[in-house]
Amino acid sequence: MDLARYYQPSGRLSLKALLLAPLALPVVALAATVYSYVTLYLPIIGYVTVLLTVGLGFAVAAVATMVLKRGRVRSVPFALLITAGLGLFTTWFMWMTWGYALVHQNDGELPFVALLWPPNLWELISIVNDKGAWNIHGATPTGFVLWVLWAVEAAIIIGLPVVTGLAVAREPFCEHCDAWCTHTKGAFVTSTVVKEEAAEHLERHDFAWLLSFTALQGQPETFTRWDLFECGCRATNAVSAVDVTVGVDSNGKAKVTETPLLAALLLPPDVLPAFHAVAQRLAAPEVGRAAPEGAPATS
Repeated sequence: MDLARYYQPSGRLSLKALLLAPLALPVVALAATVYSYVTLYLPIIGYVTVLLTVGLGFAVAAVATMVLKRGRVRSVPFALLITAGLGLFTTWFMWMTWGYALVHQNDGELPFVALLWPPNLWELISIVNDKGAWNIHGATPTGFVLWVLWAVEAAIIIGLPVVTGLAVAREPFCEHCDAWCTHTKGAFVTSTVVKEEAAEHLERHDFAWLLSFTALQGQPETFTRWDLFECGCRATNAVSAVDVTVGVDSNGKAKVTETPLLAALLLPPDVLPAFHAVAQRLAAPEVGRAAPEGAPATS
């Protein structure tokens, strides 16, 4: 695979990103506070708690995405710094507000500012770990088991923003007009392709190979989705391919699995008409709406 033919982020960012990052802190702090009180007073422990944790992770990811997008961050290391920093700050603030609420729920007295001192917060966490924080099916997790559960919680809150942020930083960006490329998700779909074969043909702009496919009908369980990135000035254009499998999980709910095949293969402006012709030839709206279910056609 010729990596020079694929989009690589420039490593740049705007000064706006440095201004937006601090402004994001009170937003995620508010989300952490709401999460702390809801999980503390929520009588249901289990799937609901997991969903709340994932929800907080996605909320932090949304804030981080806003910072990276509006700050035009094309630096992967900086994106990692911002997203991991917001995730860590959210986790820390969540612990402070949760600990404060827990103490007062049990008629204790503890000033919130006291938890700003890390040794005080750590002492409180250690006490809770010894005694347990909640009951699950009549059992109260403590010690190592509770540490593991808390570690998973932190991994979700920190990990989701990091994964999302790194993906944003790697999205095609036009340095000529200083703007993100427009992303058309599901410009067209084909039957499942082989990664190496797709790379071989498309790296040399052999779009006739794509024309060998026919438009899919109905709602197939497996297919390849083709996404297009275009800039208004036509200086930066790219195409990505994703393998999609639509199935059902153990609970009988729809499950969509996506496996990247090609990541932002650059397209010169002179080949865009040919690519659009292929997209028009293979467009299958009914398949596009179903893959994945509920996903918008563009983003």
